[in-house]
Amino acid sequence: MSDNIANASLPLPLVLLLDVASQLASAVALVLVCILAINAPIIATTCVAVATLERLLQSQAPLLQLL
Repeated sequence: MSDNIANASLPLPLVLLLDVASQLASAVALVLVCILAINAPIIATTCVAVATLERLLQSQAPLLQLL
């Protein structure tokens, strides 16, 4: 709340509200970063698996047409 000292002309409830909103925004940003850090390897692995399956299907397509 020390950065709100410059807002001394504002009423105290508004200063407190701004401080709480700032902390809430920081917490939400931290949660989103954690979610991204957890899901990024899963998304990358899935993309690699899909690309591998597409290449496998393309290479096996002539054999599948013979069936």
